[in-house]
Amino acid sequence: MAGSNNTTNFDHLRKIVNIEDTPNRFLGVPAIQVILPTLEWFLQRIEQNDPYHFLRVNHATIDKYCWKFVPNTSIPKNTGGVPDNPWENQLSYSELDEYLSTKNYDELWKALMSQNSFGYFVNQKTHGEKLRTFLDVFHKNKDLSSKFDIGISLGVGLGTIWGRYAQEHPLQSARFRVVNKFSQNSNHMYFHSGILRHFDIMGELPKLFNRLNDLGHQIVFLGPSYMKHFEKRYDIKNFHHIVTPLRTALDGYGNNVKEVQNIRDEYGKTILLHSTGHIAAGWIAYQLKDDNDIWGLDIGRSFDLGITNIAKNDKSVTFPTQWTSINNLNAAKEHIKRLRG
Repeated sequence: MAGSNNTTNFDHLRKIVNIEDTPNRFLGVPAIQVILPTLEWFLQRIEQNDPYHFLRVNHATIDKYCWKFVPNTSIPKNTGGVPDNPWENQLSYSELDEYLSTKNYDELWKALMSQNSFGYFVNQKTHGEKLRTFLDVFHKNKDLSSKFDIGISLGVGLGTIWGRYAQEHPLQSARFRVVNKFSQNSNHMYFHSGILRHFDIMGELPKLFNRLNDLGHQIVFLGPSYMKHFEKRYDIKNFHHIVTPLRTALDGYGNNVKEVQNIRDEYGKTILLHSTGHIAAGWIAYQLKDDNDIWGLDIGRSFDLGITNIAKNDKSVTFPTQWTSINNLNAAKEHIKRLRG
């Protein structure tokens, strides 16, 4: 059973759904199936001592594949991580298929590294190393570690309501094609990467943290300074916050992982919630893949909606607001209800 490391059956706490807008006759993309778990799926696995590390791979990382392997993919203005010359050294879509089908991740890594789309890692030296590890984690998935549960999306998991372009947009069309290729070449079904954001939108985070409090596990947030506000907002017990800088954190994650392990060694079972970006998240998960007393949730900015007003009014922290203002919250809630069925 995907995502479980023991004999306890959690299948009744999840369902299989098609990723947003698939099958898609307009683009010639078949149904891309993903796993949609409930909050209980996450909680009961912790209660049953079944370790996991849930990761998300959304548009920011998928776009790197699009720019490299889908010719003439347009680049929206003001998009972070855009290559200096997105069409330089571009390869064909068939070459992506070859790298994935033959599991030639070394050549895939070289191809992605040849396109300068890592400028947001300011003065960091380890992005190549971490990207190479990320590729193994993302594409090998559970063949590498049974702890890995990896979510994908064509945007941020909310369809066209927020966080992605219309299907006719050249970049969005490329995302459909690339994600389909990921799915076709994976030995394991991916998860719906928007599920953590869904929990926040639907007001379910108090239940999450109340249950974690009852377990008595350590709850460690790894990320920018504004994340300190989660402690008071959700009355989190055994709270720890490992603060990282916004743009220069990449090279320091090795020390941060050791801090998490030290907390586990001193206090016991630990839940790590990190906001590090997809590439670093995969690298962190790899470092912790053999630590069965540490659970991981790659929350990114999925939980930020619930602390937006508090963080925005705190002048002592920097709080980027780009991914915290959903234009139509009611539409997002209805979208999630339909998805859950």
